[in-house]
Amino acid sequence: MDEVSSISQLVLRERQGRGLGLWDQLRDCYHPDSHVTTSWFDGTGPEFVEVSEAGHLPGRRVVNRLSPPVVQQTDDRAVVELPSTTTHWFVMGEVEALLTSYMRLIYRVERRDEVWRIVSLGAINQADTLDPAVPGVSLDIDQELLGTFRWSYRHLCYRAALQKMTVPDDLPGDDRPEEAAAFLRSIFAWLER
Repeated sequence: MDEVSSISQLVLRERQGRGLGLWDQLRDCYHPDSHVTTSWFDGTGPEFVEVSEAGHLPGRRVVNRLSPPVVQQTDDRAVVELPSTTTHWFVMGEVEALLTSYMRLIYRVERRDEVWRIVSLGAINQADTLDPAVPGVSLDIDQELLGTFRWSYRHLCYRAALQKMTVPDDLPGDDRPEEAAAFLRSIFAWLER
């Protein structure tokens, strides 16, 4: 298998492992000193696997759809962009709802001892939607509260607020293009070292 295919398969196996609860597979995708930053987690790759496994509910309703990864490789390092759409089913009040998040997952991967593994995972949030799972049913949304959140991931923040949780306000997003560009510059600076 060529290097770009190996790198692509690595990030796809990472998403498969996370989505399907294949914890050993997921664990094997990360270097021990890796770092993961999401809307709900900031820590090492191994800790991300541990927390994911502890919070996994069998039969949970999450669907992740991926577009083809774009790989840029320099020697033993690569940056991968993986467009992702994730839909979560949950109950809001008494109504079943769908939260769909659109993002660009950004991976740094590195080959050590002839094995490619993930060094970091972050995301650029593009947009999200919140809809009733059953057409014709209405969701009771507090428009004032919703309006306090950034539009690139406002529905995710809204859901978190309903659950008495918070999501960081400084995540990379399309609504702050200068910050998203700075994030990508730092990623690609690592690639060129």
